[in-house]
Formats: sequence, structure tokens, C-alpha cells
Amino acid sequence: MLPAAVRTFCQTISLRLWSCYYVPMLSRIQPVVEELSEERVVISVPLIRKNKNHLDSMYFGVLACGADLAGGILAMRKIWLSGEAVSFVFKNFQAVFLKRADSKVLFICEDGLLLDALVRRSLSSGVREEATVHVLALCPESFGQEAVARFDLTISLKKQKNKSSSSLFRKLPRKLFSL
Repeated sequence: MLPAAVRTFCQTISLRLWSCYYVPMLSRIQPVVEELSEERVVISVPLIRKNKNHLDSMYFGVLACGADLAGGILAMRKIWLSGEAVSFVFKNFQAVFLKRADSKVLFICEDGLLLDALVRRSLSSGVREEATVHVLALCPESFGQEAVARFDLTISLKKQKNKSSSSLFRKLPRKLFSL
């Protein structure tokens, strides 16, 4: 087993390479995988010039990208581990902004077990299945454990017919999920 720092470094590089090719906007915000496990993901996004708004806080679009990554990576990991072809989309996105994010933001999603069940349901039913994951955004340097935003993302999955594994997920760098 690799040390945690090496594992998260490899996962961060893999995420950035994948996003450069498939969703370039996500790579531009310079996300870092802080933690990725079966039940939880923590993604950090730095407060750098290109991520700021006119008030020197994090632009709300960047906050939305961070929430997308936190919920999406966990879902993609579950799909990839299933070895099946599954179509993945966000169906709904709701955000509540509580405070100005004026430092590095951590996006935390702890819905791994919910996503396990969603993947199993979509594979067994063959129809589109949905679940809502919750992402919490924190600025530990400014507000400690007090949330700056809360996000609810509805993830919709459907098993693809006549495919053994999704081409999009098959092309994912193995380091992102296998460490």
C-alpha cells in the first residue's frame, strides 16, 4: 500500500489529466484530491486569482465545479469498480451559499454507501435510477468546521445495454480509483 500522500498525489494527477481531456473547465480550477475512500471524498480547491470574483472570494461557478467533482468522483469510482457500463448524469443541482469562501475550500461528500446502493439498483433494474448526494463546502482557514455552502446533486444512473464497460470510465487513469 502506498503512503497516503503519494496516493492522493497520484489521484490528483490522474483527475487533472482526465478532466483536461473530458471536462477542461474542471482542470482549470486546480482541484486536489485530499481523500478518496469507499465512503468519502474530500476535494480541495485553492483560492487563486482565476478562481476569485470581484470581492476576492471564490466565484460561485468554481464552488459549483468543486461540488460536481466531489459528488461525481465518488459516483464514477463506484461505477468503475462495478466493471459494468453505466450511463452517469447529474439530473438536478441545488446550492445554498452561507458565507463568502475567502480561502481554500474543501468539498466533502460522505455518500459512498448511498452510491453503492444506487449502482447496484441501476444494474439490477436496467432502468434509470436516481439518488441525491450531499456535498458540504468548508473553509477551514477562515471558518473552521462551519460550512460556507451546501450542495444537493441528484445523480441519475442507467445500465447501458450491450456494453461490457463504459468507454468513458474505461479510459480513466487507473491510478484515480485503484490506489
